[in-house]
Amino acid sequence: MPVASVGGHRYVYVVVNDYSRAVYSRPLRIKSEAPEAFKLYKASAEKSSGKKIREVMTDNARKLCMGEMLRFCKEEGIKINTTVPYHPASNGVAERMIGVLTSAVCAMLHDVGLPKNLWAEVYNTVTHVCNRTLTAALDGRTPYEMVYRTKPDVADLQAFGAPCAIVEPKEKLNKLDDQAKMCVFIGYKYRGGGYRVWDPRVLGVVETRDMMFFEEGLPSPTYHDLATRPTDNLGPLPQQPDFAPDKPLSTPAQSSEGARP
Repeated sequence: MPVASVGGHRYVYVVVNDYSRAVYSRPLRIKSEAPEAFKLYKASAEKSSGKKIREVMTDNARKLCMGEMLRFCKEEGIKINTTVPYHPASNGVAERMIGVLTSAVCAMLHDVGLPKNLWAEVYNTVTHVCNRTLTAALDGRTPYEMVYRTKPDVADLQAFGAPCAIVEPKEKLNKLDDQAKMCVFIGYKYRGGGYRVWDPRVLGVVETRDMMFFEEGLPSPTYHDLATRPTDNLGPLPQQPDFAPDKPLSTPAQSSEGARP
């Protein structure tokens, strides 16, 4: 990728199961991490399906078919098949899926207006949704259903880029601190449930479960929101009260007595 992700990743490793069409993606910092990513995929895929991987189709990249990858596959009895040089169509399923995922990532980032260094987070989100989407190649079933033999629960799916309010842990708050802050929804926590959100104030990703989504529109802005963002189309700012909150307010009777000579 031309831009490093928030976590410092530059590449993405994508595997497509030719039988179930299940997609596995993992961001990489350097290309030499590809064999380790395949080992993690192999362990997860074989455990969930109860079957062994017999063959792998890949392009002619050295990190994917030589060195550590070749040694590991020989030890595990896995046959490596490579595509014809400069003819990616011979590995059409994977190449087409990579194109679909990348196009979706670009469109989602552009539509919401998020920074490009969130591409790795969006890649994980697209993969999560893709594995729970009906596929014509599977006669209207989902890759998730082919792997786990049960229909996926999509009740937790949310609109990407939706504004949301997350509740801050009480351990991190003082008595006068805000108990919630506005963020942007960008993905799902891999294990244990929950969501991943982008906090524009600290330019970081936060994992949380206690939150509220505003897919239908944002609530009315507060004075702090109006005072801290551009006012091109917002009109004049409301005036704050003139009195000092720390001073006691006079009652009407006291005010009339003070006006007498």
